[in-house]
Amino acid sequence: MVIDTLNRKAGSVRSEYNSLHNQFNSEDLEKENEFTNKIEYLLNDCEKDINGLKEDANKGPEQEKDDGGRAEQKADLVARKKMIIARINKMVNQFNDNNKAIKESNNVTVTDKEINDLVLENEEIQNECTTIDEKILSAKVFGNEIDERLDSISKPVITDASDKYAAKNKIVDECDELFDANEELVKNLAAELVTIGENTGIVSSKIKEVSPLNNPSHAGQDNAAFVQDVTKKNEVA
Repeated sequence: MVIDTLNRKAGSVRSEYNSLHNQFNSEDLEKENEFTNKIEYLLNDCEKDINGLKEDANKGPEQEKDDGGRAEQKADLVARKKMIIARINKMVNQFNDNNKAIKESNNVTVTDKEINDLVLENEEIQNECTTIDEKILSAKVFGNEIDERLDSISKPVITDASDKYAAKNKIVDECDELFDANEELVKNLAAELVTIGENTGIVSSKIKEVSPLNNPSHAGQDNAAFVQDVTKKNEVA
């Protein structure tokens, strides 16, 4: 039940992440590094702690090691579930065997040693029940930790990333608009400069036409034809 609930939540967070990835699909090295190394890494780690590695999905329960619980602390929830079920099955079989032996002892004469052995076996079953309860509690605590980690990925990690890159994209769009506006302004200014240059050329040409240097035959202030020609060209200019 806990595993199914966590898988549904992980799927929901994965959906949020995919939507975020699709929303900000532009090439952005900072975004890709943050998404891959922060969000996706954390999400993959949660999914691994729930279900383990894909290649281990069809494996049976691992043999428990007497290492003070270090191996169990690294185990995913599915692996812990398998180990707990294996211990319960073993405990049930032991209980049935012990119960059968007790019933049979009622019909025959048994020694004190045999009675003591049955008592010890019963104590072992009780101790095993306690151990199983502790392992179930440990698995629930681990499940709660995964649940909190999934919550932290959704909020604030994904939420903050969404706000961050929405603001960043807005700034980029504003810069693009400003660049386009300046580019159009530069084009208009260049066109104006060309027009000014052309007009300047026309004026310069007309000045040259009336210049005494270009009309040596008209030189002299007493030359009526020169004065008349300059006056006419000045009026045209």
